[in-house]
Amino acid sequence: MIGKLLSQRYELIEKVGEGGMADVYKAKCHVLQRFVAVKILKSQFNEDDDFITKFDHESKAAAQLNHPNIVNIFDVGIEGDIRYIVMEYIDGITLKKHIRNKKEALDENEIIKFSMQIASALDHAHKNNIIHRDIKPQNIMITENGVVKVADFGIAKAISSSTIVHTKELLGSVHYSSPEQTRGSFIDNRSDIYSLGIVMYEMATGRLPFEGDSAISVALKHLKEHILSPGKINSDLSEGLESIIIKALKKNPDNRYQNINELMIDMNRLRNNPDETFVYSIDDDFENPTMMLPNFEELDIMNKKQKKVKKKKTNKKPKKENSLSMVTMILLAFVVSVIIFGIIGFSIFQDKFSVKEVEVPNIMNVSFDDAKELLNENGLYIEEESYRYSNVIEKGWIIEQSEEPGTILKEGFTIKVVISKGKNWVQVPNLLQKEISEARIVLENKELVIGETEYMVNDLPKGYIISQIPEAGTEIEIGGVIDLVVSQGTSQQEYIMPTITGLTYEEALSRFEGKDISLNIAEYVYSDYDADLIASQSIPQGTIIYPGTTVDVTRSLGIPPEKLVTLPFKFYTEYFKNDVENIKIEIVKDGITSVVYQGKHEKSEGSFIVEITSSGEVTLNVYFGDEFYRSIPGSFVE
Repeated sequence: MIGKLLSQRYELIEKVGEGGMADVYKAKCHVLQRFVAVKILKSQFNEDDDFITKFDHESKAAAQLNHPNIVNIFDVGIEGDIRYIVMEYIDGITLKKHIRNKKEALDENEIIKFSMQIASALDHAHKNNIIHRDIKPQNIMITENGVVKVADFGIAKAISSSTIVHTKELLGSVHYSSPEQTRGSFIDNRSDIYSLGIVMYEMATGRLPFEGDSAISVALKHLKEHILSPGKINSDLSEGLESIIIKALKKNPDNRYQNINELMIDMNRLRNNPDETFVYSIDDDFENPTMMLPNFEELDIMNKKQKKVKKKKTNKKPKKENSLSMVTMILLAFVVSVIIFGIIGFSIFQDKFSVKEVEVPNIMNVSFDDAKELLNENGLYIEEESYRYSNVIEKGWIIEQSEEPGTILKEGFTIKVVISKGKNWVQVPNLLQKEISEARIVLENKELVIGETEYMVNDLPKGYIISQIPEAGTEIEIGGVIDLVVSQGTSQQEYIMPTITGLTYEEALSRFEGKDISLNIAEYVYSDYDADLIASQSIPQGTIIYPGTTVDVTRSLGIPPEKLVTLPFKFYTEYFKNDVENIKIEIVKDGITSVVYQGKHEKSEGSFIVEITSSGEVTLNVYFGDEFYRSIPGSFVE
């Protein structure tokens, strides 16, 4: 097949992969002068007319998907007895190979990054009414920049719907199949969620939850057996990630995440707060075993017989009653004497041997050595529980303590602490000549974000990055912003539509200065954006637009009133370092930080209450003066 030219366009250069369904070739597209991947179906698939019909329908549907984490399908064709699919060429390795190369569990941050990208791809497909049905590490590619690309969307449905049985392919897929798939029941998007759960389990432990000698034995285990909790295999796995995996792997679809967005919300909460926990039990799917109830008539008869026997025994008088009574009285007098002397002795020595109670001091934002000395002075001990990056707390100083300041404990108690690893710096990646959609994922993997984006005429294809600030190799803090200049192509008479949601009307207009593009406020709506900001745009980001175009936008009225909840938070001034402190409270929601309270309070107040209004699950960061005091999780749910 090497050197063959399909449709007078795709020249097969080298074979790069082989599976139970198809062979994959790297090819050169002579029309667009680019490399592509050509997947050629094996002959047994071509012989099934029902499969061919389903395959054509599903592959064309999948070709409509457009997402940075999905391998794009460019073309579907047939030449003679060769049926093929032309796809985006990915220079990388499969997730399966990446796991095998590690030879152990992946790092938790890597698991979350990969899982979020796979979930994002599934979310896009599910919203377009496409279920993958064959999510497994073999179908997931990873580029050298850590970008995940999910392959074979739509194709799996055609295969699973056909009458063809291919043992090797089935054996490879059954390890990741949901119970309803192996049972042959109705499946929906929740089946993909189960398969993603298996992939996450494999990344978290380095092994599959169920193994067997045959596809049937593995399928039966999916139906009947508990998984071994991943935390028992990988002790470094956080409780939060373990719980997410467990919920995704519920055997009953009704007990799983009901859509991929629910899973992404939990993953995002865990990414923002590594100590986040979720309570999901492994055995929720299993019914309690059937139990035999006792025969109450027989129990009643037995009870009556026992009472009669007891009554007869009671009526019998013991022999030598008088002599035993005297012995009993002597023993009783002795016991009473021992008790009296014991009480007197306990009262005398109580003060000497009792454990004193002490108050837990505030050791947050204090060096570990100073905290240890302070706790020891109070008869308490310290233990390092974990380490965490902090852009606020100095390296080696305490971020959190297990017991609240002011708590009364017995002497000798151990306080567990979280210690700062200092600021987390990251090196800016090289984004030049990359597509902006890919750059966004590369930056997300580095926990960086895209800032200002300017479009200009350039010889690079539309959507490719011309320049970046800061430059590649620069070290900046996690969460830093990268500004980009992006090519809009060589023509000055067409532009790429930017993202203008979240901007003010004036800021959005400035993006089109000198381009003869108009903005029309179509309506005002409630949204997650602050009041007066643009909530939506009629033309999606990345669309080609021309001079004279009018973009309809909606303007935000703010968060819907019914979603807002107000909660009181009480703070104690005894932890002030100064007599008067400037109090600042930040709210962190969906990765966005904003100040919700600022005010001065005096130490003499003793305590004060601040009412915070928000919605959903958030984190409050509290500062006393310029110093970070603590983080508080908040659930603003009615």
